Amino acid sequence: MRIEMYKKCMNYVPKYSIIHTDSDKFMHSQGLANWTNLENIKTAGRAINDEICHGIAEQTSA
Repeated sequence: MRIEMYKKCMNYVPKYSIIHTDSDKFMHSQGLANWTNLENIKTAGRAINDEICHGIAEQTSA
């Protein structure tokens, strides 16, 4: 059973990238920081949705 779970995980390779906000330009520009936070939230939502659709993660109700 465990091997089958790993095979399912290895067949799916997500291609999402999170925008890193470590540089100074994000610290000095509140608008840019807000935009990157919003884009990162959207990317995380898409990644979680794909994991649920591919059966990698379990859906839980909040």
